[in-house]
Amino acid sequence: EEIQAQLERVRERHSVKFECILRAKDGRELTVLNSCTPIVHGDQVDGYLSALTDITEWKFVEEAFIEKNLKYDITKGNLYLSEEATMERAMDAFKDLLKAGYGGMVITRCHPEEVNEEHRLEKEIPVYWLAAEASAEANVLQPEFPVIEKEVRGFLGRRRVLLIDKLEYLVSQRGFDETLAFVQRLHELAYSRKGMVIFSLNSAAFPPHQLALLRSETKELERKEGPAIPEDLREILQFVYQENREGRKPTPKELTKRFGFSRMTCLTKLKRLK
Repeated sequence: EEIQAQLERVRERHSVKFECILRAKDGRELTVLNSCTPIVHGDQVDGYLSALTDITEWKFVEEAFIEKNLKYDITKGNLYLSEEATMERAMDAFKDLLKAGYGGMVITRCHPEEVNEEHRLEKEIPVYWLAAEASAEANVLQPEFPVIEKEVRGFLGRRRVLLIDKLEYLVSQRGFDETLAFVQRLHELAYSRKGMVIFSLNSAAFPPHQLALLRSETKELERKEGPAIPEDLREILQFVYQENREGRKPTPKELTKRFGFSRMTCLTKLKRLK
């Protein structure tokens, strides 16, 4: 779907660059940067010229670097469980991944306005409200697993993280066995698509044998010991990374303007970051 959306832009006479995953004849997956330009004859777009650059090794190094500097010990293709009465820890890990360039989606029993007000999520992050009654409001999901899975399957993929809060609510609506089967399906989906899923639940709402079964399908959401890259340096790194993706190499002068500090401070921070 993402590739089709990019090619639609080409048909509208835009030159685009985007990353995509290709599978080679021997089964290997290749990450490529696709530079796409329309071929125009008169008023008609007859096709496009596509130049592919293999960035597989670079992406591997990049992802390893990102995972190393996350605040939590999490890796792609896995499910994680936060056993707390609130979703503070789960949301902290979720927002840390957003800062690292991941796309995100939240499914929760809390109303989206409440979530956005408390956690200050960006507008492009979809927040779905689990509600038993049908509603005309946007972003409302009834607690039915086929409905939820349809949204999840349309979203989950590489460099994407899904946060599902209040798992006990789904158990109250659909029973534990159905909920466990849902978690197991998401386990397989996350692994195959190299995405991440974070569950948040109140452990007091579950008997020990049910918690044990949920833990068997997930990993504990644990914060790493020791500091990662400081927040001010991570912001610089993220900005440079986004500029590089667009084919630009920002100068120290541009960084001073972007972040509002002096040239000497900029050079000091770049030295620390390097």
